[in-house]
Amino acid sequence: GLVTLMVKNVPILYTAKELLTEFGQHCDMQSCSMLHLPSKSHSRRSVGYAFITFTDPLAAHLCAYTMSGRAWSVALEQSYCTIAAAHLQGITANLTSFVLSNEKKRLQSPPLVFSNGEQIDFVEAVRMHCAESVLRE
Repeated sequence: GLVTLMVKNVPILYTAKELLTEFGQHCDMQSCSMLHLPSKSHSRRSVGYAFITFTDPLAAHLCAYTMSGRAWSVALEQSYCTIAAAHLQGITANLTSFVLSNEKKRLQSPPLVFSNGEQIDFVEAVRMHCAESVLRE
């Protein structure tokens, strides 16, 4: 089932932690396994979208339903959260894509990864979820 959401219209000044906090106020983030807020390489500003992966399709569905159309609480101008199904589904596909992506993309902050609601080290997460060939990259 659908477990990875693409979050659109994210205010460019948001950090991954702020996005996590905002979602945590409205969604059960205990089943969140990954949050990735891509940023522009020359600045720390986000590109305006993020990816959130859940361990449970129901949690992803409920979060999408709850957050769709909701106004962002910290935005310079009023904008609204839009949710879509992400092209890549699941933590393994998303971590593998990040590790194997071009060097410019890898200069960004890596995704935040969680296990049982606790943040874990990115390299440890790659070891847990990705194929041996990905670890060599």
